[in-house]
Amino acid sequence: MKRKPAGRHVFESTACLNCHAITGTNGTGRFGPDLTHLMSRHTLASGAAENTHDNLRLWIQNPDAIKPGSLMPAMK
Repeated sequence: MKRKPAGRHVFESTACLNCHAITGTNGTGRFGPDLTHLMSRHTLASGAAENTHDNLRLWIQNPDAIKPGSLMPAMK
């Protein structure tokens, strides 16, 4: 059995897929943006932060730290 990459496993086993889609996964959410090309983007949160590993982690854990009032829930 082929093992899935860690990021895909996290996406498919958490609440992320309820709101977001990524082509080739079981995530078909339509509330949040499609994340298929997330890592090729230069910014996160509609341009509020540079797309870096640390900013992505912060955005997922505490979106209000980057964009107060965003609709993204804090995933801690």
